[in-house]
Amino acid sequence: MIVTQTKEKTMLVKAIENSDILPSGQKRVLSIIANSDYPVTAKQIEKIMGFKKQTVNFTLKNLLSRNFVARKKDGIYFYAINENRAIELVERYKESLLNRKN
Repeated sequence: MIVTQTKEKTMLVKAIENSDILPSGQKRVLSIIANSDYPVTAKQIEKIMGFKKQTVNFTLKNLLSRNFVARKKDGIYFYAINENRAIELVERYKESLLNRKN
C-alpha cells in the first residue's frame, strides 16, 4: 500500500502544481501540506517556505475559505488537505492530460 500512497501523493502534487484554479502562493502551501504524512502547523510551513507569518496565515485563510484544507485544533491549529478537493484537483489534472493528447 505504501507504493500506492506514494503514487497518489505524487499525482496530487503534480495536480496542485499544474492547477489553473490556484495562485502560485496557494500552490506552494498546498504542496507542502500534501507532501506531509501528518497535518502541519502554520509555523512548520513558515520554516519550510521562509515566508513571514502574515503571508502564510493569509494563504491558509484563503485555502480554508476555498475548502482546499481542513483545520483542527489540538492546542494549536493543524492543517491537512481536504480529500474532496484533492480528488477534484487530481481529476482536473488527469482531464488536462487527456486533452493534451487529443
